[in-house]
This record gives sequence, structure tokens and C-alpha cells, in this order.
Amino acid sequence: MKDHASSTGTPSPSGFWQEKEEPIVSRTVLRTRAEDLGEEEIGSPLLVDWVSGFLADASNEIPVLQRHAAAGRMQKVESVAHRLKGSGRTVGAEAFAAMCRGMEQAAREGNEERVQEAVDRLSALLEETQAEFQDMMGESVGAGEVQSES
Repeated sequence: MKDHASSTGTPSPSGFWQEKEEPIVSRTVLRTRAEDLGEEEIGSPLLVDWVSGFLADASNEIPVLQRHAAAGRMQKVESVAHRLKGSGRTVGAEAFAAMCRGMEQAAREGNEERVQEAVDRLSALLEETQAEFQDMMGESVGAGEVQSES
């Protein structure tokens, strides 16, 4: 059974690359990370700080991706998307990691149109991801960290 953040699940934002659904945030991954840190609950201050760090880093990297995509620098897009995919997976940001995985693949293939589609949707997905983390862990997660750039 899939570990969806909500009862309905969320279609993968990278649906144009894959057909399966991804939860916005995986409770299972969060529980595992809490255990790895020696914490008993996913709302522990240490885990909240870790997730907040991910949100801040991802928010800072989105404008970088936008610039690289606009300039057609697909190798740079691939590198940044790869890094974001890994950090998203580490904290359980499953849908965000899936979007980055699709963007990484599209950049590797030189598909600038698909890269741009993903980049255009990434800020909104990061905001959704932050909201899910806040619902699960408390309002202090990433408070004020995610910035939209249009």
C-alpha cells in the first residue's frame, strides 16, 4: 500500500514522465529519519530543523533552475535537479523528488520543453510540500522559507 499524505493521494506532478502516483510527503520516510536521529516523533525539533533546511535550500535552488532552463544549460539543470531529487527523497518529499527526477531525465535528453514545464511547476509544488510538512510536523516547519518566483 502506498504511503499517501492524504487519503486521496496526489497525482505525480511529473506525470508526463511517469504514470504512478506519489504522495506529497511520505510519513514512512519521516518516521525513519526521526528514528535515524534518535527521535521518537516526526515533530521533533531536530527533524523540523532538517526539513526546514531542505525547504530553504530547495527554495534557493528554484531560481537557479529557472535561469539555467531559460539559458538552455541542460547539463546545469540536470545537476541541480539531481541534487534536489536526492535531498527531497532524504526528507520524504516524494512528489518533489519525482518532479526533479523527471526534470533530470528531460535535461539529460535535451528536452527543453519538458524541463521548462517542470521548472514552471516546481515553486507551487514546493509550497504544497511545505504545507504537507506543516500539517504533519507543525507550523514551524520552514516558516517563511518557500518563496514563489513567477
